[in-house]
Amino acid sequence: MHRQFIRSLFLVLWLSIPASGQKPAKDPLLAGWLNPPPDCKMRMFWRVFGPAWARDEIDYQFGELKKAGIGGVTTFFFYPVALDNPAQGIKNQRFLSPEFLETLTYATRRAKQMGLRFTVAGGTGWPFGGPTVTPHDAAQRMRRVMIAPEADGSGWKLPLIRTGEKVVAVFRGSKPVPGIDPSEGTALKVVASTADQPLSVFLSGPTGMQVKRPAYGAEGLVIDHYSWDAAKRYLEAVVAPMLKAAPGCIESVFCDSLEVYNSNWTHDFPEQFKKRRGYDLVPFLPALFDDRKTEEERKRGGDGEKKAERPSASTSNTENSPLTTHHSLAPSTQQPNNPTTQ
Repeated sequence: MHRQFIRSLFLVLWLSIPASGQKPAKDPLLAGWLNPPPDCKMRMFWRVFGPAWARDEIDYQFGELKKAGIGGVTTFFFYPVALDNPAQGIKNQRFLSPEFLETLTYATRRAKQMGLRFTVAGGTGWPFGGPTVTPHDAAQRMRRVMIAPEADGSGWKLPLIRTGEKVVAVFRGSKPVPGIDPSEGTALKVVASTADQPLSVFLSGPTGMQVKRPAYGAEGLVIDHYSWDAAKRYLEAVVAPMLKAAPGCIESVFCDSLEVYNSNWTHDFPEQFKKRRGYDLVPFLPALFDDRKTEEERKRGGDGEKKAERPSASTSNTENSPLTTHHSLAPSTQQPNNPTTQ
């Protein structure tokens, strides 16, 4: 019985072997896996530290990627990991300098010649920002300062206003205190009044957050991601030069991270809120900072009407953006791996 089973198995295997010269039927799915089309091949993060990059190294690394079947690179510029050393061929190029842009032009053209797709980050490190970002265009926040009344009953000492900050509103309990508008950067002032309750002072201004892990020459403030005007100025100053240096070679621009810490405000937040909701947000600022209220209570008043909403994500609108205006992105039907914040 055992021998008969072995003979039967051998016969089945022998019959399954194609005759000499006969090719097995082509499996289109298998063929696609073995040789995927260019727009389906995986791309890899290409992290350039410094940026300290040279043309011969670009050629070598792109060659290795091509041999490995990689379809393209997602280029990301980072901080230097070594000081300039001519003996070792290390030269850190200042981000967006003419030398840097010339090397970027070479890298994008070589990628295109080799059939590699080329994507670039819209900045260095994360999130978007750098030396072109002014305090006005930087990430903004609203903060509340509680001030106890003076012991002698003379009033309250207002807090020192930091650079770029302004007083949005002052409340005594739940009621606004009119006529208080210290100029930017003024020292402490005393408000003459019967001081029987603490004051809540609401100030808006830059968070002060700096770009994390920036490339050489790209250090600076993080942009206000809620401001379309700030985004446009940033794109013109940082992204447009890269696109102009490599027209038709950069397929897409991506944003690596939205880690904008403590940013909860933008300059036209009250105006945009009133436009969308039909009433002024400022009188309800104490409710937003009241830890005794639940999240739902902070969003809704007693009549059930919403009292707060998130700021307009106007930065997601790409219409008439510098990226569109310059027509510099390489045509592609593929969606980028990461959405571009514009």
